[in-house]
Amino acid sequence: MLDIQDVTIAVETDKESRILASNLNLTLSNGKVQVIVGKSGVGKSSLLRSIVRLHPVHSGTILYNDKPVENYEITELRTRIAYLPQHPVMIPGTVNNNLLLPFTFRKVKKNGTKTPDLARLLEEADLGHISLDMQAEQLSGGEAQRIALLRALMTEPELLLLDEPTAGLDPASTSTIVEYVKKWLPKGSRAALWIVHDRDTLEKIGSGPVRLTANGFLQDTKLERVE
Repeated sequence: MLDIQDVTIAVETDKESRILASNLNLTLSNGKVQVIVGKSGVGKSSLLRSIVRLHPVHSGTILYNDKPVENYEITELRTRIAYLPQHPVMIPGTVNNNLLLPFTFRKVKKNGTKTPDLARLLEEADLGHISLDMQAEQLSGGEAQRIALLRALMTEPELLLLDEPTAGLDPASTSTIVEYVKKWLPKGSRAALWIVHDRDTLEKIGSGPVRLTANGFLQDTKLERVE
């Protein structure tokens, strides 16, 4: 599904490009969750953003279903690949407004994605206590992150990019998000790329990690610690 081939990640300054990581090669197949760990500032978030063309790669190729990501229409790419940042973005308005946001986009309408039963989705995400009429600004951090996850999955993406979505959350909220993704994964041709910052979350996911370093990915399932 996803092939990262000899990719170099950099940040651009006024004077030059500063390389964060190079020689990145990774393949992600259907039905798999690949966990990425690594030190802050090495380019983990930038890599995920590059997959959905929010950050340009310095060099190399990212293929989605054997096609370079830059060859996709941007709205199609971001419908098929859902990116969930560490800090959930909530628009002003109600929980209902936030959940239905994707269905205001032309591409989602064109694909004919049906609006799901929102109350049922809230129950499945252990959010049955929340009213659809509740203002989004009143949500806790864990509630907002679960709402953002539900919203991302409602467009029926094939690939889910998770950028430390459980950072700062309590163990119960973390477990709920992990279990929800696990249940989502087997339903069709789906996969997930997940950045993790702590060992407890890593153990809940139950998938061997790769470490992103400045010189590429280090394959090691016996990591002593997670940054």
